[in-house]
Amino acid sequence: MGNIRLRVCAIIIKDGKLLTVKHDDYPFYYLVGGRLEFDETTEQAVIREVFEETGYKLEVDRLAIFSEDFFIPNYSDGHSKGQKQHELDFFYVMKGCDVINITDKTPTDQQTESLYWLPIDDLEQFNLVPPYLKTALKKLNDTKEISHIVRIEA
Repeated sequence: MGNIRLRVCAIIIKDGKLLTVKHDDYPFYYLVGGRLEFDETTEQAVIREVFEETGYKLEVDRLAIFSEDFFIPNYSDGHSKGQKQHELDFFYVMKGCDVINITDKTPTDQQTESLYWLPIDDLEQFNLVPPYLKTALKKLNDTKEISHIVRIEA
C-alpha cells in the first residue's frame, strides 16, 4: 500500500537566488510549501504556506510546473519511510519577492527547519529535491507554458 499526497510549492526568486528550506534531519533542500487543507484551492494553499514559513504574504504569479512523483522515501517524515508515495505537486511562481528580507538560516514555523537562498546558476552543487527542479527552474523564463513532469523512481 502507499500514500497519495497533494502538495503546493512556491518558487520564490530574488537576485538570482531561490528560496529553499532545509530540515535539520534531512540531507536535502526543498521549496517552501506543504499540503493542502480541506476546502482550499492550490493557490490559496501556496499563499498560506509561504506566509506560515516566511512571514510574507506574497501573491501568485502563475502555475509553472505540475509534477507527479512516484517514489519510496528513505527518510522518515513521521509516517512514510519505506512506503510507496504518489505525490502531486503544484509549483507556483510567486510575485512581489523583492520585498523579502530573509537571510540564510532564518527559521520557518517549524523549529527544525531553516530558510536558505541557493544561487539558481549553481543548483547542481546542492541536493535539491525533487532533482528535476535544477533544470526546470533554469528554463522558467523561456516559456510561460505549464510543464508537466512525471518522475518514477526505481
